[in-house]
Amino acid sequence: MSHPLLVEAIEELFVPVLVFNNKPDDEAILKLFGEPAWNNPVVRFLNSGGQDLIERKDGVWQTPALAERLVASLEIANLDVPEYLKIVAADANLAPDAASKSGKATFAMHCYWEGEAKLGKLSGILSTRAAWVDGKEVVDITFDPSSLDYRQLVEQAKSIECASTVYARDTEQMSIAKELVGDQAELVSAEFKPRSAVDSEQKYYLRNSPYAKLELSGLQAVKVNSLLADGKVATADIEALLSARQTEYLRR
Repeated sequence: MSHPLLVEAIEELFVPVLVFNNKPDDEAILKLFGEPAWNNPVVRFLNSGGQDLIERKDGVWQTPALAERLVASLEIANLDVPEYLKIVAADANLAPDAASKSGKATFAMHCYWEGEAKLGKLSGILSTRAAWVDGKEVVDITFDPSSLDYRQLVEQAKSIECASTVYARDTEQMSIAKELVGDQAELVSAEFKPRSAVDSEQKYYLRNSPYAKLELSGLQAVKVNSLLADGKVATADIEALLSARQTEYLRR
């Protein structure tokens, strides 16, 4: 749970209080909130009166899962949620324990630099990766089916000319892809994993910008890369995706 964006959100948007479960001085606080001394690490979100803003939950080990709870507590308190924190929370669908929440898709196009930029703009895209399949440049995608289903994804990929080949991972995907792109659909296995392009080819526009110096979350990198590909986008639009500390570091 050491991602700097998470640390920043906790320090800047909340009043963090650490209560130990193995120190006598904190025993009274544990009793006050009904916490046993042998509990797992617990993060609770309280209002000024000491009441829980959201339901208590222990065993929150992953950064995105904690980010989701930070967002939920701010929303319950009717406080603004910074865009960078929403992005970190959206990455919850990429956490190891949340694989079932996300979907995979792969598209071939004439240039994976442009493919990452165009596809990364779509709402519901969680990650993009430039890769190769049989000599074709492709973009391997992880997406959130709750906000962008596979049919919508293929339709949008086709409309932005990023679907010269659609690699379907199961018969359901194949049926949809075949309907939308005909012979450009190709059925592969569920374990299909395109060969990654070299690091210097990933997130090309981001990698060749000052923003490459920043420690961005995965989804931040996707979105910033897409904005940078559009030379007409204002700096303010890009910085809207960054935290205050990230912006300050960049300006230094």
